[in-house]
Amino acid sequence: MGDQPVVGLWLRERTDPWDCEPWLRDFCGVSPSCGEKPAPVILVRDPAPLGLPGFDLTDVHSVDYGWPEAPDPDDLVDAALPQGLVPPAEVAWLHAVGRGRANQVVLGHLALFLAQRHDALIDVCYLLGSGPYDDRDDEAQLADARAVAASLPGGVWEVPYLTEDGDTWYRHVCDREAFAAWLDHPGFELYS
Repeated sequence: MGDQPVVGLWLRERTDPWDCEPWLRDFCGVSPSCGEKPAPVILVRDPAPLGLPGFDLTDVHSVDYGWPEAPDPDDLVDAALPQGLVPPAEVAWLHAVGRGRANQVVLGHLALFLAQRHDALIDVCYLLGSGPYDDRDDEAQLADARAVAASLPGGVWEVPYLTEDGDTWYRHVCDREAFAAWLDHPGFELYS
């Protein structure tokens, strides 16, 4: 498993990341990050409220909850957004500080927990079932990712964006039902 995983919350309205603190204080440590504009750093102490009773937190590190920001114009090709998908007012990025499966699982469940409270969609930053280390040709990756997306309940949108090379590529944005199913999928993985 590669770099620290990240997911985005597509927020429908502008929000302050510290609004999450009351929802988390009973089962997480929430402290400010360093810097000019401190954001929440979340350390899960009890995984049960995230739907993970008994989950071993030994190798789990904190999650950085970044300040929400307007979507990058290059990150959303608005004219090509799938029908019915509204661009977010802001995107809040959740970064797991640690690597490995346990950090991915906790990040995913924490993202779902926060998405439920914010009524947000979840940007997985890649195609489901195909990550940044997939060296198959584009058509094979898209075909497999579309099959995974079609197998999940709820809504999954294939969202185009511009890569650093100026090419168009895709990632999936899920509603909460689809993302919950992805958390239980045998191919579940989160990437940076």
